[in-house]
Amino acid sequence: MSGARYRRAPRLPPPDEAFLWIADRLLDSGFGDPERRYRPEPGSLGEAEIRRLLAEALKERGHDPEDADRLLKALFQEGFLVRDGRAEKGRGGVRLGKRALRLLGARYLDRLLGARGRAGLGRHPAGEPRPGPEPSGEFRPYRPGEALHLNAVETLKRLVPAPAEALAERHLVQTLAEAGAGMATALLLDCSHSMILYGEDRFTPAKRVALALMHLIQTRYPGDRLSVFCFGDRAEAVPLALLPLVQVGPWHTNTAEALALAYRFLKRSSQPMKEAILITDGKPSAMTLPNGSVYKNAWGLDEQIVTATLKEAARLRRLPASLHVFMLAEEPELVDFVRRLVAVGRGRAVLTTPRDLGRHVLLDFLKARG
Repeated sequence: MSGARYRRAPRLPPPDEAFLWIADRLLDSGFGDPERRYRPEPGSLGEAEIRRLLAEALKERGHDPEDADRLLKALFQEGFLVRDGRAEKGRGGVRLGKRALRLLGARYLDRLLGARGRAGLGRHPAGEPRPGPEPSGEFRPYRPGEALHLNAVETLKRLVPAPAEALAERHLVQTLAEAGAGMATALLLDCSHSMILYGEDRFTPAKRVALALMHLIQTRYPGDRLSVFCFGDRAEAVPLALLPLVQVGPWHTNTAEALALAYRFLKRSSQPMKEAILITDGKPSAMTLPNGSVYKNAWGLDEQIVTATLKEAARLRRLPASLHVFMLAEEPELVDFVRRLVAVGRGRAVLTTPRDLGRHVLLDFLKARG
């Protein structure tokens, strides 16, 4: 034997580690593509593309890129990836499996909340009384942005001896729900074109928030319900297994239809507490007409579109459901619209950034959830 030494190839990673190597690439919202192409619908990501991502990740870490096939097979076998039955072999239809969603949810929840958030979870035991229709015998003053569950007797006591027309927020008293009452949350994500323009990716952070919120609810509030809706020219419910693969498209902002879908979901929900969380970076610029066509106007604040949007916010208020708006831009038209929106919906608005979005949304949810 000569004195030649052979370098042993690095051992292949377990499937969970390999999946995390490519997770951020899978969640790309189109911002990383200089040609601004987009997948027309979630789930159109192909096995060939995932194999390519795995090969690149293997090569970057000193592995043989040819092992990408073995890793891809392991990801399917271990439940990180699932084939859509409608897809042709080797083409689209790939979605994330339950193991991938749990892994991503836990990862982003930890990243977004950090030490402060983990401590906050300990301070918010499930079942702490909050306003709701299942009376616990407790009450407290109304807080701006809450859905109304008024205690009529206590409210009148505060009003007397002032005349009824003098009724103001300071007089309102909320009935608190029984401990353990569940909450239904509609999360509305703007996927219009502006969410990846101007040198900033705003949509990928929004998807991370959704995954973290899903994990928080599943692990801490199993009696709650969460539904995610994405809206551009049209709004639609997106299954959580497909959400990471959704990309921004060349669309306008149909906020009215998103709020309408949130209303339908929350109205059907049996949970006594209901809320809608809206994440957007632009004023509404589209609405769905009665005949199903979409009217669009990107110039200024179109009063027809604004009126339709405010009408949907008013319907949410009457459920009652709270409305929380997180703005990712501070253009004057957006600020003016959101001011009107939360006034009608009796909600709250928060101006934030993609970096701070997750922490704001999750802590706000914990505060509202009780």
